[in-house]
Amino acid sequence: GDYPAPGGHLHGQRLRNGALERGLPSALFVPLNKSASTTVLNILGSGFRLPTVLYSLVNLRVVAPWLADFLRGGALYGTHLLPSSRNIDLLAAGGVERVIVHVRDPRQVVISLMEHARLYPREVLPSTRERLDIRSTDRVGTAIREFLPGVIAWIKGWVDARQKLAVEFTMFEEFVRSPNEFVDRLIALYGGDTRYFDRQAALAESPKI
Repeated sequence: GDYPAPGGHLHGQRLRNGALERGLPSALFVPLNKSASTTVLNILGSGFRLPTVLYSLVNLRVVAPWLADFLRGGALYGTHLLPSSRNIDLLAAGGVERVIVHVRDPRQVVISLMEHARLYPREVLPSTRERLDIRSTDRVGTAIREFLPGVIAWIKGWVDARQKLAVEFTMFEEFVRSPNEFVDRLIALYGGDTRYFDRQAALAESPKI
């Protein structure tokens, strides 16, 4: 059948039109891997009823025309975007006013990645499984050597991006320690009219999870 389904496409259009009518901006949310990124993204997506509108090819490259449409407003997209010089320049040239970058203690990211690969090996790329070598007796050491430098470099890349962009950081640890305060700060960084924020929808947990 068609993908996306025609009904889903129309639903997305209705959400976008509604968000635009309410004057809601788009949220450029860039989370680090294994930082509860889906849960945090859902706070804005469900709370403000924002549709997903792509501005990049997954985490690899910003696409200028897509970014222009995204910045019209009323949209949300969360991806582990690489802070390459090309991507930073494209965001700056495209007129991005703010990027919310969500991070976590890199040591905990590595542990979470390692456990994810062990528990859900089919969800991990074969190359990643091979690099982690989940059967190794030195799994932690292997994970630290293979992945910790990349996690730190990703964070540093977004810190350095502040030279060209307004980058605001949120933290997984803040979310766990004080969820209500975290939500309030996230909403403030987003900048949308809080009259349209449904806190119950934003924080509701599915009984199936």
